[in-house]
Amino acid sequence: MGNYYYHGKLDYDAALKEFSVAQRLSPNDAEAAAFKSRVERRQGKWDEALADARRSVELDPRNTIYINDYAYGLMLMRQYDSADAMFRRGTEIDPSDWHGHQGRVYVALLGPGNVSLAIAYLKEAQARIDPNQFSTYVIGFTWPAYLDKSLLESLNGARPTGGLDQKLFYYQNRGIMAYDLRDTVAMRAIADSMLRLVPRKIATGLFDQDMRALMAAAYAFRGDKARALEEARSGTLPAVTSRDAVRTGDYLIILGSVAAVVGANDEAIAAFEKALAIPSSTSRAMLRVDPMFENLRKDPRFQKLIAQ
Repeated sequence: MGNYYYHGKLDYDAALKEFSVAQRLSPNDAEAAAFKSRVERRQGKWDEALADARRSVELDPRNTIYINDYAYGLMLMRQYDSADAMFRRGTEIDPSDWHGHQGRVYVALLGPGNVSLAIAYLKEAQARIDPNQFSTYVIGFTWPAYLDKSLLESLNGARPTGGLDQKLFYYQNRGIMAYDLRDTVAMRAIADSMLRLVPRKIATGLFDQDMRALMAAAYAFRGDKARALEEARSGTLPAVTSRDAVRTGDYLIILGSVAAVVGANDEAIAAFEKALAIPSSTSRAMLRVDPMFENLRKDPRFQKLIAQ
């Protein structure tokens, strides 16, 4: 029932009630604590979410799903050393599980902004994960993966697979790589591929904002500033941000990134100021090293923001 309300209805209060009942009935059930944590995170109850996630790991200490979920919450809270320790614990239990390696790469970039360390973690994952699977996974890290020869080969060997979301995710990240490398021809071709895949009509539900975010990226790759910003702004409207604390941070980062690509510096800086003020998957260290923000880093206001 809790998952029905959580995933099916996005009714977090009702979901939390069901998971709390499950916890009372079975105090040592790790799953109840883990699900409760996820709902609390969506509600912005960050301390409660971490406490329940930690409880799930204590109850089931070799379950890498719970370990990585707890580490993800720590990462959003910018407790990077603790997050890295948990992600590392997950990779030690199951070296073939991508999620722990992925988490360590993110933490290396978000915490110290250490690009070389992030590449080292990607190469460690490459050595431990099935090559075909790895080429699919590494597409999420076009940067910094394209800086390393063997990782670039994996990137170039990746192909769009799965459903619509996975295909759009693939094209989005190829577009980011093309932008970093200033390949405008590839950017436009990728944008056209994305726009052909996106449904002509998009509903106004919460999850449909993910599709709008991908459309924003496509328009940004095409250089269509007005449409890119229009789609990116939709995710930061109160109707969306009031319902999901995790997505609030994600959508602010999307708006900031799209605005940076199309040269809307005022909007980019404002979005990142907000994202840095709440738990989210960005940091000043990341913004100092990510090549996507090379042009934005020329703005004294952004320099001041990321130097704090």
